[in-house]
Amino acid sequence: MKESKKIIIAVIILVILMFISAYDRVHYISSGMQIIKDSNRIEDVNIEAVKATVLNYTGYDTFINGIGKGVIPIATIISPLILGYLFAGKFAYELKTGYGNMVITRQKFKQYFINIVKKTFIKSFLVIFFSETIFLIICLLIFGWRAPTELHIQVFDSISWMFYKTPFLYCLIHIFKQSLYLSIITIIGMTFTVFTKNKFIIALSPFIIYLLINIICPILDMVIDASPLKMIYPDYLILSFMTGTYFMDNPVIHNIGGFAIYISIAVALLLFMYKKYNKNYLR
Repeated sequence: MKESKKIIIAVIILVILMFISAYDRVHYISSGMQIIKDSNRIEDVNIEAVKATVLNYTGYDTFINGIGKGVIPIATIISPLILGYLFAGKFAYELKTGYGNMVITRQKFKQYFINIVKKTFIKSFLVIFFSETIFLIICLLIFGWRAPTELHIQVFDSISWMFYKTPFLYCLIHIFKQSLYLSIITIIGMTFTVFTKNKFIIALSPFIIYLLINIICPILDMVIDASPLKMIYPDYLILSFMTGTYFMDNPVIHNIGGFAIYISIAVALLLFMYKKYNKNYLR
């Protein structure tokens, strides 16, 4: 199957997974609508409170639940797996099959390496960006684009107030952050080629990285004073309304610091990978 078709299928799958992630909230609102319809037959229910919740529900509420705030953020968990399958193993595949040898007979390895890193990053970024943008548009069309109210979301920090004042901009910021983060760990996954040529393992590597960080950081935070680890903890870095107590007063610094750490790791691994293959790629 051509890569373009795989990308389209991946975008569709991600949008569906986001709706599944938001299902609990959508189902809750649907139940509320049913209660309003049956209000004449139901006793001991505060109908006015139910109406306030249902009528003030918007597409923005559905969106942030779909991209990670839901009970189980399925789309956020599966995204590294999809990106790894699509893009992380390309360098290893071309190395193993000899296709890369053919390419660098016509251009310098440096240019080939830069091109493959650039394509991996850009394609990964665009898959997430378009998936979440499409999901946002669908949510606004179905559930409405009026500004949300504080009935639905608990505000933890100053940045979160943007959700009520400029919700569209707030959602775009989170789309950008998730696209950037998942692209970076896809690049980090690609560098696993240094340790193995197994395309399956490399394809799994972004998912493994994401999973390990989500497991290790909370454990360390319970055992020792590991609050600074929240800088690299994905939940605090890319999910809506998940800044955390340590960085509650400076979420911008937290985000800048977190992304700086991930970018530094990615650059260091890419330099190591480039150094290894620069002189002995041809075989």
